[in-house]
Amino acid sequence: MVPSAATFLLAGVLLAAVDPTELVRRLGAPRYADREAASRELQGLGRDALPALQAASKDNDPEVRTRVARLLATLERDWCATPTLIPLNFEDRTIDEVVKAIDGRNGLRLALLVPEKDPKRQQKINLRTTKPVEFWEAVDRLCRVAELRCVPGNQIANTRDDAPITRLMRRGPGEKESPSVHSGPFRISLIDLNLEGPSTLGRVENRGHGARLDAELLVEPEPRMNVSPGDSITWEEAVDELGQSLIPPGAHRRRHTDLADDFGYFAIASKPREPRLQIHAPLVRPERPGRTIKTLRGALSVWLSPRESKPFLIALDGAVGKTFRDARVAITVHSITANPIKAGFSMFDFDLTIQGQVAGAVFPEFGFRGF
Repeated sequence: MVPSAATFLLAGVLLAAVDPTELVRRLGAPRYADREAASRELQGLGRDALPALQAASKDNDPEVRTRVARLLATLERDWCATPTLIPLNFEDRTIDEVVKAIDGRNGLRLALLVPEKDPKRQQKINLRTTKPVEFWEAVDRLCRVAELRCVPGNQIANTRDDAPITRLMRRGPGEKESPSVHSGPFRISLIDLNLEGPSTLGRVENRGHGARLDAELLVEPEPRMNVSPGDSITWEEAVDELGQSLIPPGAHRRRHTDLADDFGYFAIASKPREPRLQIHAPLVRPERPGRTIKTLRGALSVWLSPRESKPFLIALDGAVGKTFRDARVAITVHSITANPIKAGFSMFDFDLTIQGQVAGAVFPEFGFRGF
C-alpha cells in the first residue's frame, strides 16, 4: 500500500510540473498517440492552458493550428457553461473582509454599497461550507447571513477596468427580494408580472379570461460573461395554486421582436457594460384564475461569450462598405443610419454581416440589424 501511495504522489508532482508550452509543442509530434495525449493533458489544464494555446494559434504547423483551435473552442465552451466555485471558510470575520476576500476571485467582482464609515461593514459573521459552492449560491448565502440584498440587474461595470461588479446593499426592515433561482453560472429572477387585455391606443379594455399575462424575467450570468438572447423559450411547468396550467398553446415559443405578438417572447439585451438579459415571456390567464403562481419552470436558449480584456473595437467614421477582422471574427459594415429623436439626440441603425471562426470551422455569414 505504501509504494502505491508514493507512486500516485510522484505522478501528481510530475504532472503539475509539465509546461503548457511544451504540451502545445507536442501537438505536432510525429506519433498520433503523442499528439492525442498532449491534447488530453491540455484540456485537463483548463483555463491555465489558454495563454500557451493562444500564442500558438498561428503556428506554422497546420496540425498544431487545427488542434489549438479545437482546444480553444472546447475550453471556452466548458468555461462558459461551468459555474465558478467559491470556497467559503470565514469565521468571525467582518462583512467588509468577506466581501473583499471574495471580490476578484476567478475574475468575478463583488462590491459592498455601504458607506465606508458605516458600522455595518464591521459587523462580524460566520460563513462556512464543507466544500466550495457556486458563485450565485455564495452571494445568496452571504446576503442571508449579513442581511444584505443583491438587487437583480445590479451588475454595473467598474470604470477602472470595465469589469461588471455584482453590488450588495443593506436590506431594509421587512424588505423582500424578488423570487430567484441560480442554475449553473446564471441567476434568474422574476421581477414582475403584467396582466393586460386587448387595448386601443394604449388603453386596456378588459382583464378577463384571455388577457395576456407576461412574466418578466431577468437572466444574469456570472460577471465574467456576456449574454445575448437565443431564439426560443420552453415552458415545462407553469401552474397556479389551484393546479391550473398557465402555459400558452404550444410550450415551445420562438422569439419575436414585435411586442404585439401574443404568444412569442420578447428579449432585451442590456448594455455590454451591464451584462444581463430581460425577458418578457407570455403565459395565459385561466377562466377562474387563482391568486398566486405556484411554479414556473422552463428552458431558455441564450448565447454566451467570455468578456474579452481587449474587445474588438471598430471606429464608425468611414466604416461603411468596409470589412474589419481580428483573430476570431470578421464584421462588414453595410450601412449606418441616424434617426433623430429630438434636438441634439439621435439613434443609429446598423446593418452588419458577422462571420466568426471557431475550432477551425467558419460559421456561415449572418446579418444583423440593430440600434
